[in-house]
Amino acid sequence: MATTPKKTSTRAKKDAESVTETVSEALDSAAETVTEAVDSAAEAAKQTVSKAKKSAEDALEHVEEVVKEGMTPIAAFLEYQKRALAEASKAIEALIPAAAREHGEKAVTEMIEGYRTFFNTTTDEVMKRLGLKQDSKAEDKKAE
Repeated sequence: MATTPKKTSTRAKKDAESVTETVSEALDSAAETVTEAVDSAAEAAKQTVSKAKKSAEDALEHVEEVVKEGMTPIAAFLEYQKRALAEASKAIEALIPAAAREHGEKAVTEMIEGYRTFFNTTTDEVMKRLGLKQDSKAEDKKAE
């Protein structure tokens, strides 16, 4: 039994809807995976900064105890080391949160826009090839 154009069109519509749904699910899954990865990296960075800061503070307390006992050449050396640890702690703290988070969010946004463009272009092309959507240039000519 031969298929009619109406049956072919109906089947093509169903196929196009299936493709659209599959691509949409893939995009949602990819966006969720990237968001989770960014969140995980940010949390790991926060923990690393916290541990480094705690270690620097512990070392600073120890150095302060030694310095209180007297300013020998070793004590003077330790005073410089105390300052170095304080500055290193500030440097580590400044490295991560603001800039890394900002650029990570921008990267996710750009990736989603790339997938969205790919999805929309692919869907439009499939619909056009199935005859379900006219080319926008042809629509513009009919409107004139």
